[in-house]
Amino acid sequence: MKRIVLLLSIIVSACKYNDMPANICEVRDPANDLPWLKEEIQNLEQSSIREYFRVEKVEYNGETGFYISNCCPFCDTIPIFYKCSGDHVIVTDLSKLVLKGVIWQPADFSCLMN
Repeated sequence: MKRIVLLLSIIVSACKYNDMPANICEVRDPANDLPWLKEEIQNLEQSSIREYFRVEKVEYNGETGFYISNCCPFCDTIPIFYKCSGDHVIVTDLSKLVLKGVIWQPADFSCLMN
């Protein structure tokens, strides 16, 4: 019996939660589970210039959130960091944005980005 308990303990401890996708803003799929972000993405998908935009998971001043980046050659946009709540902050120093992953981009994404 002790061997079974020991074996089960080893198996359970070998399982790492890091193997699962990390939660972002306490949800697994922010593009669908955060209503405000889902709406932003739907608006981008319907835009005639969607190929220039993507939604990125970023860190800004130590806080995880989202950044809608773009390479639009004729758009005049202000860089905005979106908190998990949907509240936003104007980014004053782009070097403080740390890219952590891409949440959404269209199939016809036209930008060459890092």
